[in-house]
Amino acid sequence: MAARDRIPAYLTGSHQLTSTVVFTALFSLVFILLISPYLLSIAYGGFTLKGMEAGMIPSYDIDFARLFLSGMGFCVISLGIPYLLAAFYFAIEDKNNTIRVMSFGSITTDEAPSLTKDEKITLYDNSGSLKMVISLSNLYYIESDDNYIKVWYQDSEGTLKQYMLRCRLKTVEESFTESGLVRCHRKYIVNFDKVEMISRAKDGYVIELGMGGIDPIPVSKTYEENVLARFNSRG
Repeated sequence: MAARDRIPAYLTGSHQLTSTVVFTALFSLVFILLISPYLLSIAYGGFTLKGMEAGMIPSYDIDFARLFLSGMGFCVISLGIPYLLAAFYFAIEDKNNTIRVMSFGSITTDEAPSLTKDEKITLYDNSGSLKMVISLSNLYYIESDDNYIKVWYQDSEGTLKQYMLRCRLKTVEESFTESGLVRCHRKYIVNFDKVEMISRAKDGYVIELGMGGIDPIPVSKTYEENVLARFNSRG
């Protein structure tokens, strides 16, 4: 597994990385300003006057080990603590977003009850605001676009449309593991109920969906085994 795959996705987004760098820089600046008197005392304390002869420049004994260990400790505190705080904050934010996306039963609708269960997919943005409720039978695939996702679906007139909202693809994947939505690529989640065929192409497998205007969707090596097993298990 690549090192990037071992790092949680909520720490590798451009927004998260920028926020972490800015927060770390500000924390380090404030920390250094607060401890600057202590740094000066260590610096001066590292020099001990050995002796002075009349008319000669004084010689000093420098405790380099103490200075080095103190410097390392300050680096760990000024860089490590803000990074851990930022990671903790983004972990909580990611968990809250996942919980919000999974809140199927809390949505109020004016639709009449259906005789057949038509599974709904509810999508929230990163702020927790409900942005889209769509029937799984009308959803084809979801595409990642940096910190946004594009939801490709069929409207009531049979036209393929796109809806964009600020949300992570990983959040959608974790929230609908028991549905027909299957991750096939780092940029794509497909509705497996819409998959007509999986074929081998030059760079691997591709998925054909039963809708005109949708190009074949690639299957990456990471998800290839799961996608093929899912496809072969269909009746």
